[in-house]
Amino acid sequence: MMDARRAMVLLLLFVCCVVLLLVGFSSYNTLSKNAAEQQALREANWRNKLQLSGRPSRALVVAQHSESIVWLYKIRDFRGSIIVYNKGTSEWTFDTSRTAPDSNYVIRKVANRGRESATYLQYIIDNYENLPEQIWFTQADPFVHHPDFLNFFDRSRYHLYTGLNFYSLSKQWKVEDNIPPQRFVKINNAFARGDALHHVNGILYTINKDNLQHVGHSRITPDSEPEWSARWYRKRYKLAQLSQHQRSVLDSLSTRVGITPPAHAYVLYSYGASFFVQRAGVLRHPRVVYERLLDFLVNDDAKTKSMVHVGPRKKNGSKSIDPTQGYVLERFWHYLFTGESYESLAGCYDAMIPVLQRPIVAVYSNSQSRVWVRQLAAGSEAMEDMEATTLFMTGGAVRFLPGIDYSILEEGVGKLLHDQECKDLAEAKRVYLSILEFTRSA
Repeated sequence: MMDARRAMVLLLLFVCCVVLLLVGFSSYNTLSKNAAEQQALREANWRNKLQLSGRPSRALVVAQHSESIVWLYKIRDFRGSIIVYNKGTSEWTFDTSRTAPDSNYVIRKVANRGRESATYLQYIIDNYENLPEQIWFTQADPFVHHPDFLNFFDRSRYHLYTGLNFYSLSKQWKVEDNIPPQRFVKINNAFARGDALHHVNGILYTINKDNLQHVGHSRITPDSEPEWSARWYRKRYKLAQLSQHQRSVLDSLSTRVGITPPAHAYVLYSYGASFFVQRAGVLRHPRVVYERLLDFLVNDDAKTKSMVHVGPRKKNGSKSIDPTQGYVLERFWHYLFTGESYESLAGCYDAMIPVLQRPIVAVYSNSQSRVWVRQLAAGSEAMEDMEATTLFMTGGAVRFLPGIDYSILEEGVGKLLHDQECKDLAEAKRVYLSILEFTRSA
């Protein structure tokens, strides 16, 4: 009798388990179905919003001549407009079987003039009243300027930089030209966002607004002469006839188009003119400013004939196809959209190394095989040193800013915590981390 009762209890337990499993499976399916329906509803709402407003939340603007743009198919979950301005002779159409369903793809055939700058300016002028909240501008082959360019469009990485006013989508000019020197580019993670495994790394460089010469970190050369496009600008617009303080190239350009010139000596820029910007940054200026810039870019030399780049080749043609003004604009975008300029190199890097907060940094000298660990303070200055690399901590990771030394110039402006011989940058990092750990536990 007991065995029969035990068997009945076990059978009831078995039945209960089966019922619970079936209910759980059904609930899981219901939840999965609900999640899928909610996702579909969100996407439908987003598309309806796009259709109703006529303005996407995002736009990627691509300046193309003859470059392949099949890499655009790899961008998924963008949820915005991907607009290609085609200036070449070949026709390009998107294969709808490869495009992302949540994005709108547009190709516009336009005249070949003004390099990528004309594309950007024309897009802003045409869409000024209806700009998206976030805009990405790039040339059609961005990989020469950043081999990991597609990382910027990984849906899990957007949040790392799209809250900023401006972010560079490049890290160099070209590897084959060694601009900036690859020994700097390979270690420079000072502008990276995220952690070691999950990050984006667009690098902003510093120039002098007067002569457009690269200064600060990762400097190419100690040459203090005006950069070549600045020499051209000064000659073309007769700045040499003005007094010394009126010869600033970016001051002159700002005045020409009707905006306030930079207040300080240094501004930032992105190699290759690939960058992200917020709509609010574009709307800092009225549409007429962009119309004046476009006129400056393509009309000043429209009647001049010379050997110009037409795609990858050079041939005789209108200077408006490949205007020198475009190289000046490449160095103007960051200031145009942010209004930021800096009095010192330390100011340029203050967002990363805020000296007023008395951060602890390390400076490794390649030529002296030595590392110094210093606590900075108000008055600490950043100085150029092509043999030095400054190490600093941010976001739980050690960052490297090559070509910069934060020295203690006088008594009371910061203090030296430690120094020792050091064979390489990896050892300098270990020393730096050990001193940081010691100071925290002290």
